[in-house]
Amino acid sequence: MQAAATQGQLVIIGGGEDKENNCIVLRAAQQATGLFFTGGDQARIVDLIKGTKLDTAIHQRYAEGAVI
Repeated sequence: MQAAATQGQLVIIGGGEDKENNCIVLRAAQQATGLFFTGGDQARIVDLIKGTKLDTAIHQRYAEGAVI
């Protein structure tokens, strides 16, 4: 089996209210065919995105077949 990616984008999710970055992150998630979350405290990551538009987008992409 061979794995390949044609394009990737690094997005950093922080706890701030940076509206422009939030739009970039949301748009990237809405278009992604796969999403990867770094290691570390997974509860912190969940706390940052739970109940947000990003959370909704991730669930939608998963329902559409994206790899999480």
